[in-house]
Amino acid sequence: MFIRRANKKDLPEIIKIVKNSFHRYYAAAGEFYSAQQLVDPNYTSQTGPYYSREFFVKSLIKDLKTKIKKPFEFLISSEGKKITGFIILENNHGHYWINNVMLKKEFQGRGTGKKLFNFAAKNKKPVYLWVNTKNPAINFWKKLGFKKILNETLMRKNN
Repeated sequence: MFIRRANKKDLPEIIKIVKNSFHRYYAAAGEFYSAQQLVDPNYTSQTGPYYSREFFVKSLIKDLKTKIKKPFEFLISSEGKKITGFIILENNHGHYWINNVMLKKEFQGRGTGKKLFNFAAKNKKPVYLWVNTKNPAINFWKKLGFKKILNETLMRKNN
């Protein structure tokens, strides 16, 4: 496996990974806003509504074109000439945030994600991420040593 910084020529292959990474009924499972949108379909964030898979994927693809430039650290993993996955980190005043991590399905469960994360996060502390508690990837992050630091409570009042 080889890891390097992504460039614009990689975007078509990265976009294919994004389009194939979300199941048909995806409802912003990895987004901070997902809890609000699951109970209020009219809820919108500053960047738009994330209650549909199509809208979320389109928005993510648009963001990739911005994140391929610095200050983001956008890395890809590859085997031969095939891109197997990517990770995007953002440095926010010395705190590193994982924006996205995606792998082709056939490379999941083979250590590719762990190697990609370890390469990207080397010498970077602390590293944070938002992950929905229903996202199956939460187990992956726990295995890498991530621990929950924030619980949020969703409240509602009916009149």
